[in-house]
Amino acid sequence: MLYKDNLNLKCRLKKRDFIKVSFVLAATGYLQKADAYDYAFNREKYGYPNYPDWTRNGRWNLDIYHVAKNSGGIELYLPYNKIKKSETEYELIESIQKDLSFGSGFIKKSLNEYFYKKPVTSILIIKDNKLIYENYGFDRTRNMRMHSWSMAKSVTAILLGICIDKKIIDSYDDEARKYVGQLKNSYHGSVTLRNLSNMSSGADIVHDQGNNYIYPNALFNVDSNLMKVVQGWNESKEKQGTRFNYNELCALTIGLVIKSATGQSLSKFAEENLWSKIGASADATWTTDSSKSEFNCIGFNAITRDWIKLGLMLVNKGFINGNQVLSETWVKEMTSWSDRDQQVAYGNQSRYSGYKCFLWHYRNDGTLAAFSGAQGQKLLMDFKTKTVILQTAVDDLEWMPELIEINDAVGKMNI
Repeated sequence: MLYKDNLNLKCRLKKRDFIKVSFVLAATGYLQKADAYDYAFNREKYGYPNYPDWTRNGRWNLDIYHVAKNSGGIELYLPYNKIKKSETEYELIESIQKDLSFGSGFIKKSLNEYFYKKPVTSILIIKDNKLIYENYGFDRTRNMRMHSWSMAKSVTAILLGICIDKKIIDSYDDEARKYVGQLKNSYHGSVTLRNLSNMSSGADIVHDQGNNYIYPNALFNVDSNLMKVVQGWNESKEKQGTRFNYNELCALTIGLVIKSATGQSLSKFAEENLWSKIGASADATWTTDSSKSEFNCIGFNAITRDWIKLGLMLVNKGFINGNQVLSETWVKEMTSWSDRDQQVAYGNQSRYSGYKCFLWHYRNDGTLAAFSGAQGQKLLMDFKTKTVILQTAVDDLEWMPELIEINDAVGKMNI
């Protein structure tokens, strides 16, 4: 089974050394339709199921590992905290469509064709609070927890908003060290929560290069300690709030703030104030370092129907399952840019996108936003039409143009 909650923690910690070179379960294959992309997920070649070959030194990131890695495999090799499901499950209203068309002009595409020709493990679509499309590939099912990669940063932003709503944190513009004494004399302690969540810390870091140090020392190693990693990164390149510079330390710092301010693990705080409120149907998990601190720049794992509930909650201004989970004020904060956010505003962060509070933005008015993770994990939310699209996948393709086309087509539908 993918989930082995009773695995001994000590044993799993010993496996961290293997993860540096292998990381996850072996891949499964997929019988794709004619003219499909030529991916390495091939039943005849690799078999199914197939477990890790630990002799593949340095090759854990091969395509053939992605399917299992992104659907529960991480939980077999890294410790995690559990987030218990809600006692009052929110059941999605279903109005399932067999297929949908999208595209512009005379060129129309089939959503089913998109699904089967791309390395997609699931797609779910909600329109007007109804689930209208649900499909799974690569033998994945709705009962498997899907790994988020950097979509976990957006979950962190929701938890930050809940802390501010509850006055646990006084202000979005507070410095991190106000809440984390261990960061009092470190660079990241001096950065505001706003600039951290906008990836504008000013720290001297390049994402890919920095990850070569951050991941082993804050996650993979037997003695991994993310607090020490954040404390020890004290080089700055520019004044905070100057420039968008995507990196993992920003989210990790805010995670430490939430943990310290609430006196709880992120998982426990999320369980009581988010997961139970949205009516989550299944337990979620969050990968941790050796001290059980959530490695919250990635590592959040949940079933697809619970992932999409997060998007549904946001497009409904923080309301779901009879609960105002998140204030309308914070939802507005996440989807707009003040004078203090201009470095990440739409058109400034890049020509065709913006960023705010760990959300990517694809309209200049903040009405089309996304959680976004590596290898095609996306939760796209249209606040105008209340369309929510969840995609899980296994490859870093250029996903957003077609997902936006799908969103635009669904937005025009009457369900």
